[in-house]
Amino acid sequence: MEHGLLGQDASVTFIARCIIVKLIFVSACVFLSACSAITVGQRAPEQGNSSRFEAGSRTNSFDCNAGPGKYTELNAATSGPNAWVTGFMQVLTLRTASAWPPDAGVVFAGTNQLPRVGLESFVLPDKPATLQIAVRGAGSAADHRVFASVPISDSPIRFTLRLSGTGQLSLSVGDAATSLSVGSIDITRMNLYCSSVQVYFSDVQVGSDK
Repeated sequence: MEHGLLGQDASVTFIARCIIVKLIFVSACVFLSACSAITVGQRAPEQGNSSRFEAGSRTNSFDCNAGPGKYTELNAATSGPNAWVTGFMQVLTLRTASAWPPDAGVVFAGTNQLPRVGLESFVLPDKPATLQIAVRGAGSAADHRVFASVPISDSPIRFTLRLSGTGQLSLSVGDAATSLSVGSIDITRMNLYCSSVQVYFSDVQVGSDK
């Protein structure tokens, strides 16, 4: 009888240890996940369906959600000598556990990957609380110039981007504005993109003035 009770006590102790180990493992996973992502805010109610993104007068939305080191994009066909796009972008989650810093933007592009001209926003590792706002030129991926910065928040930021028939790029983001001559570019699409971040694009309209 005594040996039986000792056996039962050992079994109970073993089961209890297993449960404790599982709880510690789950807690560690949750903790590590929280450390690799910084949630800034909640997404506004969706007003459109990105799978039916259309040019013209209707507004569109796109929940751009890319994991650490990942890239997500959406293209809308557009053409014409005076292309434009306007809307709001809202930073929801920064994912810093990657060699690639959080990056999101709105650009005009052709059939190839480059050139891409327009708005680029990103977070630098040494300035994690600030969103850098840059205008992107027609050169390589490094061809951008920061012209504004704002504190990281979940407030929607209004943007307007225009590309004239003479190759003049005009960009306004919030209260800041700039322009850049990018030369002659044959654009076929407007591109929304994000990497290592979740950004909600809303009330987006794209078109061209003939």
